[in-house]
Amino acid sequence: MTTTEERLSRLEGAYEHVATKADVADVRVQIAETRTQIAETRTELKTQIAETRTELKTDIAKMESRLVRWIVGSVAAATSIALLVQRLAN
Repeated sequence: MTTTEERLSRLEGAYEHVATKADVADVRVQIAETRTQIAETRTELKTQIAETRTELKTDIAKMESRLVRWIVGSVAAATSIALLVQRLAN
């Protein structure tokens, strides 16, 4: 038969891997810090996305303006060439 001390020793050894209240408190602090970091990162990403969206809209507007000018210029040049060819043919 085993003594009470032996039994208690076995029980204490079996529960060494169990988290203490301090361990749980540490994990809670780490989770809170992680949540704060996630919130900060989310805010930064939203700001960067908004800035990128604004830059893209500006770039698209500039490109659209350039395309319109090229199209208008090309149509004007093609019309001029067509009129010149027509006059030369007559």
